[in-house]
Amino acid sequence: MPTTSATPTKADDPVAAKIPKAARAKTQRGAEAFAAFYMTQVNRAFTRADPTQLEGLSRPGCNICRAFEEGAEDMKKEGVHHQGLSIEPTSATIQRYDEVAQSVLVWTTQHSVPVVNREGKQVRTTTGSKGIFLATLVYDKHWWVNKLQVAK
Repeated sequence: MPTTSATPTKADDPVAAKIPKAARAKTQRGAEAFAAFYMTQVNRAFTRADPTQLEGLSRPGCNICRAFEEGAEDMKKEGVHHQGLSIEPTSATIQRYDEVAQSVLVWTTQHSVPVVNREGKQVRTTTGSKGIFLATLVYDKHWWVNKLQVAK
């Protein structure tokens, strides 16, 4: 008797399941929403000292993405985390969207927040600034960050 397996749904894919509905669409608006969502996940990775917040959202060749993951991992090992909103995406706008490339400019605010240890004692403070990232995306069942660059 032949066996069949169910086709995975978004609910069966743990990565797709954590991506907000608006950020799943293979559209310009979906790409913008995904790029902003990715930066929100970077914030979660640092406020929770949990690099798994970024799992499955970027391709292995994305160097800045790896640096974010490694930074969250280092914080986990050190036993510290950001206390409060540290990286905030303030807007995301399509820079290019065609068959060749999909890229989004993401404006961010880096807030100055305490970095605290497990006991809640402040050990340092992040530096506040504003910046722009250029997120080059690819779509394969959901959006992925293929490359992240500092635009400003």
